[in-house]
Amino acid sequence: MVRLRRKLDEDSRFRHVQDEDYYQWRLLNPRSKYRFLFWDDSELQGYVILQAAAYPSSESVGLIDWCGTSDEAQSELLHAAIDLMRGRTLVTWSATLSDKERSILEEVGFKLLPEAITQYPWVAAVRPVNEELVNQEWHLGERRLLDMANWDFRMLHSRAF
Repeated sequence: MVRLRRKLDEDSRFRHVQDEDYYQWRLLNPRSKYRFLFWDDSELQGYVILQAAAYPSSESVGLIDWCGTSDEAQSELLHAAIDLMRGRTLVTWSATLSDKERSILEEVGFKLLPEAITQYPWVAAVRPVNEELVNQEWHLGERRLLDMANWDFRMLHSRAF
């Protein structure tokens, strides 16, 4: 998964480093159980990571990460995930996904939640350690830190899931 993600990532937005150590730490959450679906054609072409509560539950299942080398691979993996969940609700975050990724999600049947449900989204706190910077625009290089378009947030990046 690490090699595939590195091969496909041309995206320079802010995000977690997803290396072997990160996956090993992240996927050891004892409150969750994970399922992995892979598209393999002599080498890995795509994957989906699903997360559910470790105890019997009717709660939704999180599509916490997914990627693929083609639209077909991504779409087929999502269809397989939906089939595997046998009618359980499958959810994911889409605010920082590309238009192409959101389109694939819609094509396989994902729907945006009503605005009333999403009006109080999870937040990420960003604060400078230097008091002189509190009232200034914050940048890292040329990128504005407070512009959501400069970030790649996925459910994988939250220990809440």
